Amino acid sequence: MHSKLLHMFEEAHEDNQKILSTLFAIKNEHPFWDCSSQRKVGVTELRNKEVIFFISHPVIQLEQFLLIVQQLQNHPNNKPENLYEIVWIPIANCIPWSEVEEVSFNNIIDIWPWSSVYKPSLLSFSVLKFIREVWHFHDDPVMVVLDSKGRVISLNAIDMVVIWGDLAYPFSIIRERELWEGESWTFGILLNGIDPLLSYWIEDGRTILLYGSHDIGWVREFTNKVKVIEEAGLSLELIYIGSNNLEQSKEVLATVTTERLSRYLSHIKICIFWLRLESIRKSKSRLGFPFETDVIMREATSLCSLDVENKGFLLISEGARNEILRLSGMEVSECLSLFHVWGQKVNKFGFLGAVRKHLDASPSIDHCSYYSIFPYVENMDERSIACKNCGGPLKKHYLYQCVGS
Repeated sequence: MHSKLLHMFEEAHEDNQKILSTLFAIKNEHPFWDCSSQRKVGVTELRNKEVIFFISHPVIQLEQFLLIVQQLQNHPNNKPENLYEIVWIPIANCIPWSEVEEVSFNNIIDIWPWSSVYKPSLLSFSVLKFIREVWHFHDDPVMVVLDSKGRVISLNAIDMVVIWGDLAYPFSIIRERELWEGESWTFGILLNGIDPLLSYWIEDGRTILLYGSHDIGWVREFTNKVKVIEEAGLSLELIYIGSNNLEQSKEVLATVTTERLSRYLSHIKICIFWLRLESIRKSKSRLGFPFETDVIMREATSLCSLDVENKGFLLISEGARNEILRLSGMEVSECLSLFHVWGQKVNKFGFLGAVRKHLDASPSIDHCSYYSIFPYVENMDERSIACKNCGGPLKKHYLYQCVGS
């Protein structure tokens, strides 16, 4: 059977029926359970559809389950309905299943909005071996995508689903690359509907400060400095989003709530935020985007790997198109303490622009007088070049060079 499956996925087929019938050759004409309609269904009902196998252990992390449902159920469908079907294949580490696994499976089935294998414990050993060895299912859930002809177009689309939801259809690697080409490091890609109020603020162009830490002392100091700035007349939306240490973040979140230090995401939404961020990092890494030159890859990796030494971080942006500015805990403290120095620039450049100007400024140079020489290129976009010294915009001058002997 294992050998048959290997060869079958190398062959061309008219549809997905032979593939599905072989994978789910259970002594039952209806191997699937449609959780939404509460009825058994056969492989024929998946004909001409793309099939996404959600493969996991029977015990699923609640936040990951909610995130997938949110991305595929709660967003407007960007494609015509009924083009794909999601089938859950729960796989236990051993047979028979434990009582915990049985209870978890039955609980999930009650709220799972798509289909599931009706009797997952009856899947053949060869199929389980194939899923583990060829589709690389180990501990973390994967989403294997088969097109309408039964061809595997993605061995794991879970990051695509977590990041873009239905917009990632048909969930192929080619589509994943296409989507990244249109993205930049903004709150749009980082948050994408995690919280409706945040989405409204982003569209409204407000100045949003997302901060995180598992050090309550740093959080108190930081939020006090932000209140001083707000008292100067600035309108800032300040939200606590935890840290990559979710357990310690839970304790800080309780203090932020009781002491009313700022707005905050709920613990479940904090978990979802960090799951999304990890999916962004994994997707970029899997596709080979370089850490050194890819801004999203570098920033997502840096946030995911914050260590204990780094007491906190701050993400600042305005609107949907402005790139996010990230500051470490020490940079935040130093920058906000000097608000009296750079605060007057807010009216001209906005809060984000004023912070950038302050951080980019050299303390020893009041005015940059550096000259950059660029060879003339026809139709050159002068907005695409910047000063090699301070990074500021350049004003064009003419330089004449003798070409005589």
